[in-house]
Amino acid sequence: MDPTTQKIPHECADRLSHTADVIACLSPMASTTIASPAISATSSTPASPFQPNLVPVSTARAEHARLFGYQPPSGNPRSQPNNERRPLRTNCVNLPYSRGQTLTRTFVCLASSTSNQLPTPAERVTLALNNFGGKKVEFPRNGNGTQVHQCIVEQFPQLDHRGYSILRTTSESGRSRDLMQIPMPSAGFSVDYLKSVLEIRELNSTFSMILLQSHHYCVKSYAVVVTLSSQAKERYETTGTTSDPREDSRKESKKRIPGKNSKKKKRVRENDIPYMTPEWKQAIRDKRKFAVQFAKDRSLENFELKRKYRNIATRERRKAIKAYWYRKSEELKSKPSEFFNTFRPFISTKTKDTNAICLKTEDGEVEKDQTVVAELLAGHFNTVAANIGGNHITSLTENDHRNHSSVKAIESGYKGNKFHFKEFNKEEVQCALKNLNVRKSYGWDVTAPPKLFKGVAEGIAPSLTRLYNNCIDLGEWPSEWKKGEWTPVFKKGDRQDKSNYRPITSLICVDKIFEHLLSKQVTRHYDPALYHRMTAYRKQHSCETTLLMLIEDWRSAVDRKELVTILSADMSKAFDSLSYSLTLKKLDAYGFNSSSLELIRSFFDSRLNRVKINGHTSEWRIMERGCPQGSSFGPLLWNMFQNDMAFHIPDSNLTLYADDHQLYVTGKTYEEVESTLVTQGQQALLWYRDNFLLANPDKFQSLTINPRNIDADKKGSVLTIANDVIRKTEEIKLLGVNIENIY
Repeated sequence: MDPTTQKIPHECADRLSHTADVIACLSPMASTTIASPAISATSSTPASPFQPNLVPVSTARAEHARLFGYQPPSGNPRSQPNNERRPLRTNCVNLPYSRGQTLTRTFVCLASSTSNQLPTPAERVTLALNNFGGKKVEFPRNGNGTQVHQCIVEQFPQLDHRGYSILRTTSESGRSRDLMQIPMPSAGFSVDYLKSVLEIRELNSTFSMILLQSHHYCVKSYAVVVTLSSQAKERYETTGTTSDPREDSRKESKKRIPGKNSKKKKRVRENDIPYMTPEWKQAIRDKRKFAVQFAKDRSLENFELKRKYRNIATRERRKAIKAYWYRKSEELKSKPSEFFNTFRPFISTKTKDTNAICLKTEDGEVEKDQTVVAELLAGHFNTVAANIGGNHITSLTENDHRNHSSVKAIESGYKGNKFHFKEFNKEEVQCALKNLNVRKSYGWDVTAPPKLFKGVAEGIAPSLTRLYNNCIDLGEWPSEWKKGEWTPVFKKGDRQDKSNYRPITSLICVDKIFEHLLSKQVTRHYDPALYHRMTAYRKQHSCETTLLMLIEDWRSAVDRKELVTILSADMSKAFDSLSYSLTLKKLDAYGFNSSSLELIRSFFDSRLNRVKINGHTSEWRIMERGCPQGSSFGPLLWNMFQNDMAFHIPDSNLTLYADDHQLYVTGKTYEEVESTLVTQGQQALLWYRDNFLLANPDKFQSLTINPRNIDADKKGSVLTIANDVIRKTEEIKLLGVNIENIY
């Protein structure tokens, strides 16, 4: 050992000599009471008491009070009840050691209660340094005292007659603890001594030497702990101290900052309000911090700080709200379709449902197991449209629809050019990758989120381009891309009824991009040929434009002194009822070439879906009908599927918005209006039936606008269409908006 390393422990020992002498004076009082009953019964040689110079009891009690902070109890300490024992008290002598340094040695030296006299502090350190080295001892997990004692003696047989040790403990997992040193008991130590004799704490970034008083006022041992690192050793040689000046500077800077030393508390919300800004969020944190500081110390300075940061938070809030709505108003000028998305967070009562879904089974029991619930919903979503139009629908082929009325109507009504999918270039794919919304879901493949694709867009764009073009050339849709995850979304009614949930499909990112690029080609070719009053899923069209168009048409009729009768149709499970074979035959009639049809045919073939709820998933189910809600292709295919309805009801005021269909007729008399509306309503019902869709005449709505009471005496209360009675009302709900007759 080099002289510098040896010098430091001896200097520390000299500083503690006075405390050791005091402990030695108290030891005679303890020697008669500390012997463990278990050790006394088994030891062949009883522990002999220490023989230092005796001091008056009053002086010993005073020294005890100075060391431990309270007077020792009188009488035999073992006679005191357990519930009256005072808590352990410590007296510390700090040895400076900077945080973050690597320890090279940790020395622990104990006095044995079997010795005839206490060794001096210097002797303890000398014995610790010279006679023993650092040694690892593995202790049994949850072992009792006897097992621990036996394990120690097996590895250190010399403890029976030497009584001093330096040990470094290690757990069964192999992790060693440099500062958790356990003193080894010799014959005179009880097993309980392992738990109470030594405690090392971290006080103000400095490891402390602890004198621990155990069993009331009976001091059973004395410990010296010296910690030394290579960096501390170098500083000691040059400056005479082991403290790190950089650490001292950091401590001083922390003291000068108000509230720096207080423990930070931060509330984390799942979703911020839309107009939250980083500046406002920081102002809120500062306001809370100084409010807490003022609550602890109600000084004038803290009050001024609290008021200052409260005003800053209020000012930032107003600025954030003003800037948010100004920015949104500018965005809505170019994107009016985002109107409802902008206001929905402020007016909607439907929040994100993170709670578990519970469903009623056929037995009437409430099922709470989310895996079982996922299976129930998957079975429901997969078969909800199985019986619509008949059980034979899924077995029909494209050739079976060659004489279908819709196919004939398309062939005679569509005058456009043929269509085929074109190959993509690298720039298209790269642009689609960069425009991915990282907040959107990404299906079953959790290893490939949108953020990943967006970040490596330039690198993977060439490879994805070749992959997509190969799919187009071969007319094959990869099977893994046809897997989707259903997220059940509650509509209305009883939450425990599975029929009140609809499935929203989430697809993987690589498939989303492929569908998006293909949809752009189809839309670019067919959008001009689509029915002009079909307003869903099209650019420059939205729910707002549909309502404005209808209301303005009705106002124009009123200005022409005409009455208006409106019929709003209702369908059940429209998207889930889509027939694959009929859709393909309609696309053929629209001019899709054979290779393009082959790709769409592969898109429909063997599609797999499963339900996912709060991390629980169902088994994969094969889809035989329906277009995926949530994909790019789904809405486009639905629009092309229902476009020929306008061919079946010519010269009508038919409006198509997704699965919401409206018919209205204007005229001078009730007979003229109702006769025309009944005829068109019958044609609509016939189209629903031929296209394997389920209409609900019981939920049809009818409203008559007659401001001048034309033929008021002929106005009926019902409208009869194909033996279905539709009740007329003074108010109907159209696209989520209540339309009331105010005339």
